[in-house]
Amino acid sequence: MQQPVSGTGPLSIRIPVRVVQRPSLPKTPTQTPALVPIPRSGRQTYALPFTPLPLQFPSLEHLDRRVTECLVHAQAVNGLTDATCAWIRKSYASFRRYLKATQTEGLFLGGDIRRQVRIVEGWIAWLRLQEVSRVAINTYWRGLRLLLRWMQEQDGTLNPLVYLQTPRIGRILPRYLTKTSAEDMLTWLRNFPWGSPLERTRNLSIISLMLMAGLRRSEVVKLHFADVNTAEGLIRVQGGKGRYGGKDRTCYMPPQLVEILDAYIGERSRAKRSHPEFITDIRANRGIGAEPVRRLCERISRETGIQVRPHALRHTYATLLRMSGVPDRVAMDLLGHSSYAMLQRYSHVFTGEHQKEASKLHFDL
Repeated sequence: MQQPVSGTGPLSIRIPVRVVQRPSLPKTPTQTPALVPIPRSGRQTYALPFTPLPLQFPSLEHLDRRVTECLVHAQAVNGLTDATCAWIRKSYASFRRYLKATQTEGLFLGGDIRRQVRIVEGWIAWLRLQEVSRVAINTYWRGLRLLLRWMQEQDGTLNPLVYLQTPRIGRILPRYLTKTSAEDMLTWLRNFPWGSPLERTRNLSIISLMLMAGLRRSEVVKLHFADVNTAEGLIRVQGGKGRYGGKDRTCYMPPQLVEILDAYIGERSRAKRSHPEFITDIRANRGIGAEPVRRLCERISRETGIQVRPHALRHTYATLLRMSGVPDRVAMDLLGHSSYAMLQRYSHVFTGEHQKEASKLHFDL
């Protein structure tokens, strides 16, 4: 669309104005929808420069094979992490279960865009009836949308999810620990009768890396021994969260974390562990996966009554940075965030902080 702007001279200036709107469904099932810009995450993205093909497969097994091929392609070209691939597969598996449970796989694979949109709406309603959390529904939706967008880019097929709004999460209570709860958890880890000094220092290091340096669980698992420099208080995180192989960043250790990791490194050396991964398995000379971290958090929650989850420790780290007066720009770099909005999602206000700040207001009467 162009909007004329008249001036004082004999010529008028025409300024192009872009109008972005969500495409409407075709009036008939066989009509091809118009290609218009589609808003995504606050940015303008545009449909393919050619008429899209219907999303159509002979059977669900054919779709399964195409999903696998699409993920392999995206992982090779875009550098997807294993965690991202697992998320996409889990999202697709949820939608696939719905198609099988409702026997609508034939209707969805038939290529009729109007039916596909209705089936996707039914999937969301089905998840809600199963009392799946709002966060999980939103996560599944975004995973399936990303998968179908990759198919659109690779095959030119039409993505039915562009005609629907993303399920909203709404306001949920944040999951993080108070400073007192975090201190109680660390005290318990130090004093619990673990099977060996190696197990005690290792478990304390796992939790402390997430609580005192803000590492994600996947980053703790992938951390290499060469990436930890306690002499300079630095941790180099390679291939963190993000596209194209993930983001690299440097984490800076507080003195307490340096002390904890030095103790663990000493026990690791005495146990003659030589594998490149920083966190070692207790019984063998090898690194660990995500499962031992999950079991450790479950054990802490069960024994102490403090609900501990890996990502809640990262939220706690962000919140304690704010309470300690760390500038937002520095906190963004420490957490590996690229926007202030994301930092706000991670940094929370503890109970009692509002009253403390409001009491600073004073009038001389």
